[in-house]
Amino acid sequence: MPTKKYPRLTVKAEWLAPSEVNQLLPLASIHLNPHRPADLKQNHNKHQIKSMSINNRTFDVACAQQFQLIEHKNDIEHHFELGKEIVSYDDTNDLLAKISYYLKNQKERKQIALNARKRVLTDHTFLQRIEKMMTIIKEEIE
Repeated sequence: MPTKKYPRLTVKAEWLAPSEVNQLLPLASIHLNPHRPADLKQNHNKHQIKSMSINNRTFDVACAQQFQLIEHKNDIEHHFELGKEIVSYDDTNDLLAKISYYLKNQKERKQIALNARKRVLTDHTFLQRIEKMMTIIKEEIE
């Protein structure tokens, strides 16, 4: 639904089927990737466990070669190089400043999105995750 203050801004605050997400991803210049708060009712998080790591959406958006601004999490640098493959924000003011900057810098935005896609396909596929898990399991068994 478009917002009244920003008619070109559409907010989708509901679950979307992957096929619909795939159609929508190329329509945005910047994808916002905040993490839901632990106390959000829809989370069914009865123990209020706070998110400490990046979400799967991070990899989905990156693999689709789309630029994203992700809420900063401490483990992000284990997966992507900040500023080169992904951009994070710390608070609302930081987010707004980065939105303004990257809307004006399309070439840089597109390069970061391309770098993120390359990184996902190089290091973060399901096959690579399974291989890593198998290595860990083998080491524990031996």
